[in-house]
Amino acid sequence: MQSPLLHGLRAFICLACVCVFSSVFAANEAVWTPTNGTNWSTSPTEGANWVNATGSVTPYNISGGNLVLQFANSAGGISNNNFNAGYSLGSITFLAGAGAYTLTGNQVSWPTGSSPLAIIANNSSNDQRIDFDFALTASGNRSVNSSSRTLIFGGNATGAGTFYVTSGSVTFLGELSNTGGAYRTNGGTLKLLNSNNSFTAEARAAAGILSTNNIANTGVNSSIGKGSNIGLGQSYSNTVSLATLQLTNEVNSKTGVVGNAGSGITNRSINLSNGLSAVAGTSLAAHNIWGGGILENTVAGETATFNGRVTSSVGAARSSLWMLGAGNGVINGSLATGTVVTTPTIANSIKTEVVKAGTGTWSLNAPNVHAGVTTVYDGVLKIGNSTALGSGGFTTAGNNGGTVVSAGLTRTVTSDASSLPSVNAAAAGTLDLNGQTNINEVITLNGKGFADQGALVNNSSTPAVINNGIASITMTSSSGNSGAAVTVSIAGGGGSGAAAVGTLGLTAQSFTVTNGGSGYTTGTNGYSVLGISGGGGTGAYAKVVLTGGTVTGVEILNMGSGFSNTAFNVSIADAPGVTEVPATITTNTNNYAIEVAVNNPGSGYTTAPTVTVNGTGTNTAVANLSSINLATASRVGGSGDIIVNAVVSSSTATADLTKIGAGTLVLNGVNTYTSKTHVYGGTLQVGTAGSGSIGSGDVDLMTDGILAGSGTVGGYTLVNGGMIRPGDAAGAGTGFLTFTAAGGLRLQDDANPLTSNIGGLLTLNGATLNAILLSDDLSNGIQTVTTGLIGAHDQIRITNTLTVDLGMKFQVELASGYEPVAGDVFNLFDWGFSNFTGSTNENDFLILPTLTNGLWNTSQFFTDGIVYVMVPEPGRAFLLGLAMTAIVFRRRRSF
Repeated sequence: MQSPLLHGLRAFICLACVCVFSSVFAANEAVWTPTNGTNWSTSPTEGANWVNATGSVTPYNISGGNLVLQFANSAGGISNNNFNAGYSLGSITFLAGAGAYTLTGNQVSWPTGSSPLAIIANNSSNDQRIDFDFALTASGNRSVNSSSRTLIFGGNATGAGTFYVTSGSVTFLGELSNTGGAYRTNGGTLKLLNSNNSFTAEARAAAGILSTNNIANTGVNSSIGKGSNIGLGQSYSNTVSLATLQLTNEVNSKTGVVGNAGSGITNRSINLSNGLSAVAGTSLAAHNIWGGGILENTVAGETATFNGRVTSSVGAARSSLWMLGAGNGVINGSLATGTVVTTPTIANSIKTEVVKAGTGTWSLNAPNVHAGVTTVYDGVLKIGNSTALGSGGFTTAGNNGGTVVSAGLTRTVTSDASSLPSVNAAAAGTLDLNGQTNINEVITLNGKGFADQGALVNNSSTPAVINNGIASITMTSSSGNSGAAVTVSIAGGGGSGAAAVGTLGLTAQSFTVTNGGSGYTTGTNGYSVLGISGGGGTGAYAKVVLTGGTVTGVEILNMGSGFSNTAFNVSIADAPGVTEVPATITTNTNNYAIEVAVNNPGSGYTTAPTVTVNGTGTNTAVANLSSINLATASRVGGSGDIIVNAVVSSSTATADLTKIGAGTLVLNGVNTYTSKTHVYGGTLQVGTAGSGSIGSGDVDLMTDGILAGSGTVGGYTLVNGGMIRPGDAAGAGTGFLTFTAAGGLRLQDDANPLTSNIGGLLTLNGATLNAILLSDDLSNGIQTVTTGLIGAHDQIRITNTLTVDLGMKFQVELASGYEPVAGDVFNLFDWGFSNFTGSTNENDFLILPTLTNGLWNTSQFFTDGIVYVMVPEPGRAFLLGLAMTAIVFRRRRSF
């Protein structure tokens, strides 16, 4: 891995020398300009076109020389060389006024060198094409750049060197069997379009776009060669520029081969690198610039698969992986640092964030340990593992202007589009839980989701479960620790099973500057790197703080992990060529900081437990419980079920929760959101087995929506075309649902009071009790049942007023195999007050099942919410009927 300083220096050198040649030639150089013909060769007849320091020459008379070609003729055209194969070439420049050229002929040898510079440049306003082959005779970089138009290489390249693309658009159509391949360093697009490329170096871009029409596994020829890695990094000036691996199905115009990268598969690792610190005056000066890159699939309807792991180099203070495009993608490898991580044991101290944008669907299928926030701006992010989102939290960013708080950095994407991928502020992202269970994550939702399908969905037939465990642990302070063993204990909070581990890293207090030295510079990267080695740890990364060329402190960019009492070593890597009076920095092994990672989230936590971190210093930590926060009005949907055992909260009173889709959303926590709840589709189940609640916000139950459960609804509930189905399992079981709001529950029919609408469905699987068994006097038995007893049947409880408009009906059904008998009493409703409008006939509000033996008596429904079964016997029916008409109840409902 090359250092960020070296990358920056190389980029600086290449940019500084782009296509500017002096009119003074060295004795061993020859410059060609097409004045007397179109061919350029070694023949004496072309000698008038070759000029060196002494005038016209023939190229073969230049001892040890390299040819320098300059094309300026506005007519352009085909220009051919008839060199002997392998003749040495120094540089080619298409000057500003040059027409469109195509260079043909024999293979040319292209060595490295500083006089003349090994460079090919297109400074013209036309596309330029070079169709002869290259032999890169030695290792090292050959600089290639283009200004406003494209530079096209149609020939093949062999040898040990590397095409070092520094700016503009460059396309390679021929085969690259040179060891180094081609490397993108700055803005612009580098296209590799030959699927038979066999270069073994890492396919890499430090900035700009690396566009390919073919990908394959390690060791297999492809447009990006056959190496084992794909490197994505960044460059910076006043803004960040993340490199992009762009997948296309573009046709190679030379071979006619159609690309297939949009559906390609590769097991190569993706390495995110070049995390640098911003220099003063830049747009992100207060924060560390992120190292990282972008995966973009441009082919709509196709899915590219990455089976290798995604890593962040230790040089990255922040890392960022973006997934873009109209096409889809799958990442089966884990997001980690260093070695392969198969289980999330220690969190990645480098704050790698994952960002989904573009209209495609991308899937994260591995157990990931990245510590940055996962954000979906647009399209769909699907997870294939319960820990795929890492430990840094999750947010959907649609409909809020694209503002994300991530690892301490607040970024408004729409105002920073020049430096980071452009995101449509009106777009919205969707997280698809994809049937994963035991998800413990801090999730923030914004908006309607991609294509209005919901910000949070589950489209799997397997229910997804967001549990109530510990998502992460934040160290609020940590200092004075030595290499002694670190233990972490978790207690309280109502849950159990959570466990965490701690490890030691470096802080600014781990260093003491005893002699600041002098003559240090900020370097090409804006700072001088502090090299750190030893100490038993890994991953630590820091820079020195300079004041007037003197070292005055140390700033930690990544604390690393695993340090012990063993002394560690430091060194300062200043800019090349700088001579300074060395500074002296001593290390303090009693000032390590502790980082804590959750390795078992546990479950059942209702409040944050107490976290005790036992080191040798002063340490405090807080647990972050799994949760869902409604940042703005948000939709939750999907065809599958979502069970939320975590608490749902809201940032504002207008951050409404809207249930859409055919699936069931189960809210089992004591939820604190005060915004409204809307049920437009599927089922909202409040609570299971009598626990679970939603807050004080109003509840609107619209057409096609079902409100079920056995918990408590705290807001005024209006049923306007939907249905209440008490009981768990989407109303299929039996249970009671309680409404506690002052406004109570209203079943409203504004459309047509003469049309019956089912506003409630109650299932009977057993009576509250049997009145005949209690007393020979049936009326006394019924009086006994009106004391709030609960039977094996659905029941609706309203602590205040139940209002039912004419046209709304409660349908009662029998559970499979159940048949009521005479005397069975069913306490269907308990209320504080009732108001049945438009009719005094109970049967206008009830739909009861047909009984095999017996008749329904509904005379107590208006007064007490009771129906019961009576079977008149011969000779007694008349007397029993008279007895029932004499029963009068004058009580309020009890609970």
